[in-house]
Amino acid sequence: MALSFMEGNEAVARGAMAAGCSFFAGYPITPANHGFWPVPEKLLKEKAKAYKRIVVIEVNLGQYVNEIRRVLEGKKLDFYGQMDGTLIAPGKIMEVIDNE
Repeated sequence: MALSFMEGNEAVARGAMAAGCSFFAGYPITPANHGFWPVPEKLLKEKAKAYKRIVVIEVNLGQYVNEIRRVLEGKKLDFYGQMDGTLIAPGKIMEVIDNE
């Protein structure tokens, strides 16, 4: 496997796509995360129309998921958050996605 460097946003998006996600919204942890803050309400509403369920994964306790809930009121939304200093493993993300 070749070593490559990318920004965190790209790495998370690529990982989500590799895991089979067809929609992704990231958390605006720094000003460098262009496009996530302020919450792109119009884009979220438009893209979420095609899906029955949205899964929000945060390395946090749920601050951003509340914004997603506000914007996508009435949409089935599942959340997994973890704030223990470790990254959420891809296997855990797949477990949450698979557990409807």
